[in-house]
Amino acid sequence: MFFAVNEAERRDIASLWWQHESDPWETYFKRFPRRVRAYAYAAFAQAYRVIYVAQATMKVWNPICTRGNFQVVPYAISPRRPRRRTRSMD
Repeated sequence: MFFAVNEAERRDIASLWWQHESDPWETYFKRFPRRVRAYAYAAFAQAYRVIYVAQATMKVWNPICTRGNFQVVPYAISPRRPRRRTRSMD
């Protein structure tokens, strides 16, 4: 995905990056050559927003947040909704 963020930056297009990886940021991109890793890490600052669905995942990657552009957007189901439905099943 980072390559799409890099390209959007090159074309002056805002990008949103939904990141789901919870592996450590220090090792996640090690499979790429060093030069490619530089593009991967640059994408975190290039994206308008890097979005996570869980606070815990964002916390793992937060050390590389250099622009304050990381944000949690939880999945759309309200935590109260399942509780209401399960109470009605009692």
